[in-house]
Amino acid sequence: VFLAGGENNHAYLSARLGQRLGNFRFSLYGGYDIGDGWQGTGQREKEIGRVNFRADYDAGEGSSTFEDGLIFTKINIHTPLAPAEIPDTMFGHFLLSHRTGRIKARLGFQMMDLGFNARMPLAFGDVEFGSFPQGLHFFTANLDADVQSIWAPFAGNVLLAGASYNWFTLFSENVDPELSYEHRIGAYLHDQQKLFDELVLAGTLRVDYNSISPLAISPRLAVIWHFLKGQSVRVTFGRSLRKPCFFHTSMHIKGVEAASGFEGLGKFIRDNIGNDKLDNESLLSFEAGYRGYFLDDSLVVEAEVFYQGYRDAIDIEVDFVTTSMGLPDFNNSKIEVRNTGSDLDSMGATLSGVYHLWEAYRLSANYTFRYSWYASGGKEGERIHWEPAHLANLSGSYVPVSYT
Repeated sequence: VFLAGGENNHAYLSARLGQRLGNFRFSLYGGYDIGDGWQGTGQREKEIGRVNFRADYDAGEGSSTFEDGLIFTKINIHTPLAPAEIPDTMFGHFLLSHRTGRIKARLGFQMMDLGFNARMPLAFGDVEFGSFPQGLHFFTANLDADVQSIWAPFAGNVLLAGASYNWFTLFSENVDPELSYEHRIGAYLHDQQKLFDELVLAGTLRVDYNSISPLAISPRLAVIWHFLKGQSVRVTFGRSLRKPCFFHTSMHIKGVEAASGFEGLGKFIRDNIGNDKLDNESLLSFEAGYRGYFLDDSLVVEAEVFYQGYRDAIDIEVDFVTTSMGLPDFNNSKIEVRNTGSDLDSMGATLSGVYHLWEAYRLSANYTFRYSWYASGGKEGERIHWEPAHLANLSGSYVPVSYT
């Protein structure tokens, strides 16, 4: 049983019951979570209930897992469009996985039944000409499968390869078309080579394709040097591409309520917002880190410096053209999700330590400094103020030896 509480009326209660029967292990979990808003996280006034069942089978040479669960939520959030209420939403999932030898495989299914009330009047200056319909309803289903294999072709080498498939579908009477779907296929290859018992070279290449957005190729390289026993440094470079989600590319809302004299608003909204010509968002990163073990490995110290360059951010943009009378010209205006070009750069460092005191006590602390600024979009050099520049955490735990 776990009970927690905190600021802004946050409270959390959960319970888990587990039982082992031979090679089988069963668990049943339930939890309830409430809380008011945290500024900056985009979520406020949440109420979340969870229930989950899991069964594991382990026969030594192979293991299997089955999991099934439901989540019920009532949440107010800030969307890219406006504050919105999401009442009485249900998420469901099941997972089936198997592992034997060097092969791992997984099959999963997720569904979401969501009601959505956006408090967003559509206005131009002081003139309000309509609003989004209340009670938007969406049902989504998501099936995904992946397989992974690992082997050692020769001494000091580890090779890992994998592939994945994802099918996503959306049904809603509030969008056009009411039923739509997409397919995603991904594959990756990771190779790690150890040299002279001190140096490790690693590289990863991932390729992702879906039926809507462009092909994405994401490479990553790393060098790790164990220069002393229990002491190592690493340097990594990577470029990753985040594909736009289905709602970015295919959301065309029907049923917008137009004020008198603005009857063209409904068609304007239905033909806009979703943009199937979106490009991928990209992240370029450089990292250098250190890890050291001290006091007979009871103290672990880590330090890292990093740079991240975020490009082609996706956001919603509004371009209104007015008539000679100063009213919106819906035939020549646009409201849609775009790669806005709001490029961001970020640099920082982090320092952390974990100290194991005897067998039952553990103390941990970390500190991160980050400085981020706009790299384009007319705000070059201007600092981003919505993220914490300084973030520090201190925690401790006590687990009785008899329990472990």
